Formats: sequence, structure tokens, C-alpha cells
Amino acid sequence: MKKKALLAWIMIMIMAIGALAACGPKQEAAPAAEEPAVTEEAAPAAEETAPVEETAPPADQAAGTEITEEQAKEIALADAGADAASAVFKKSGLEMDDGVQQYEFEFFANDMEYSYDIDVATGNILSREAEAMDAEDYQEMEALQ
Repeated sequence: MKKKALLAWIMIMIMAIGALAACGPKQEAAPAAEEPAVTEEAAPAAEETAPVEETAPPADQAAGTEITEEQAKEIALADAGADAASAVFKKSGLEMDDGVQQYEFEFFANDMEYSYDIDVATGNILSREAEAMDAEDYQEMEALQ
């Protein structure tokens, strides 16, 4: 009799655990979607990362030469649709990431905060991020001006 009671108790526990596990949050496989691009029509509500496309190196770049930091800034600004006069840079510099030498820029323009990584050898945009500015960003931008 004890064996039957123990077996019944184990079965009840297994069913209870199964029922509780079924009540948890469902995790559905997310469909493969393209990353949203930053558009001029609407400012993003949260951070967005645009897909990185191959960009042509500057026309004045000779084959086998590296781009300058100023050329890389122009590439980032042009991609963001901003001009140098209205942009406020908070970070710019040369860095090495995964064996690739790149320029890293963070700047404010057009009520947005941008972050770019530009390949030194090719002038290609390696990564880009854009985020709508918040109150802290406006204060930081004011302090940098």
C-alpha cells in the first residue's frame, strides 16, 4: 500500500510541475526581420540600429591608402543626414576592434544621438546606431558646446 501511495504522490507532483511549466510565459521564435532603419519621417522611440551597407570610399581616396579622421567624420555625417556645423561630437578617435582599425564617433545632430564605426582602410561603415535624444543628452550636448 505504501508503494502505491508513494507512486501516486510522485505522479501528482510530476503532473503539477508540468502544469506549472505550461503556465509560464510562452517564448515564441521571433521571425527573422530586418533591422529598422532610421528615417527622417519619424524619430525613433528607442535605440535603433540600421543595417550596415557597404559604402563607397571617398572619391579622393587612392587605392591602398587609409582615410583620414576628417574623411571618416564626413562619411558618418553624410550617412546621418547632418552637417558639420550642427553636429556636436562627444567622442572621436582611432581604435582597433577585432583586428580592424576603425574610427569611432559619437555625436549629436538633428535631435538624435549617433554612434558610428568607420573602417580606416576602406571608409566603409562598420556599424551605426541612432537614438532619439533625451533630457540628459541635451544637457551633455550643451556642456560640450
